[in-house]
Amino acid sequence: MEDTPRDEVAALHARIADLEAQLAIQADTAHQLSRELSIQHALLETLPVLVYVKDRHHRYLQVNRVYAETMGLQPADILHHTDAELYPPDEAQAYVADDEAVMAGGVAREAVEEPLPADEDGPRWAVSYKAPFFDGSTVAGMVGLSIDITARRRTELALQQSQADLEATITRQQLLLDTIHELSTPVIPIADRILVLPLIGAIDSSRSQQILESLLWHTQQSQADTIIIDITAVRVIDTAVANHLLQAARAVGLLGARCMLVGIAPEIAQTIVQLGIDLASIETAPSLQVGFARALARRGLLITQRTGGAV
Repeated sequence: MEDTPRDEVAALHARIADLEAQLAIQADTAHQLSRELSIQHALLETLPVLVYVKDRHHRYLQVNRVYAETMGLQPADILHHTDAELYPPDEAQAYVADDEAVMAGGVAREAVEEPLPADEDGPRWAVSYKAPFFDGSTVAGMVGLSIDITARRRTELALQQSQADLEATITRQQLLLDTIHELSTPVIPIADRILVLPLIGAIDSSRSQQILESLLWHTQQSQADTIIIDITAVRVIDTAVANHLLQAARAVGLLGARCMLVGIAPEIAQTIVQLGIDLASIETAPSLQVGFARALARRGLLITQRTGGAV
């Protein structure tokens, strides 16, 4: 039975209604896709990180504003180009090597540190996360997210330099202190196996320990038998200082040497008596010259004056 014109018109209306419904669905789908693309674009453009997508041949398919600005280029100048076409050889080779490792292995890489184009302040760096994306089971390219860590690295380098400068300063200060300590306790050989230690200024526990160590070392090294401690320039003697001197005398005595204290000023002698300090175990002499003469006399030697006045 053949369709009547009325049936054909009805079928045509049904077909038109079906097409209109499909168009409405497609329009809704297109609207949703457009909205999703707008959201994705907004996300890419507002993220404070470098975002980039490359195909399997290392051509850029997508970059965000931060990436382009960081690289000093326009997005249009980057898209569809490779690193070798955009960046210096060393930087391009580093980018390609890292990206190829991700795409060839099909596995994401985290915390990849890479150089960025230098600015007027010097080198820059980024730390990146890179992951492959697939077309079915085949790697089609990679997506990268990078954070500019230049400020942090420069701060770290500045801190390292400050630390190095501080250590160098401490080393110089220590050398200076060592020199000062050596100068503050100079043990001077004035004759065979006779040493003189001239003391100047105040003597505290720290310096007394240094005096003791210096005396013992020089006594042993020179095999000295007489140590003359000259306190002419020491203006204050108290119980603590006297005890330090007694300890030094006893210590060098254990090494077979005799200790002599010279240059005691009248006010120092009065203080020693008032404090009841007993220095009887230490030989004393009024001056270095007298003490030196006594040390020589014990060896049967004398200080004589030559013709012309020389001693």
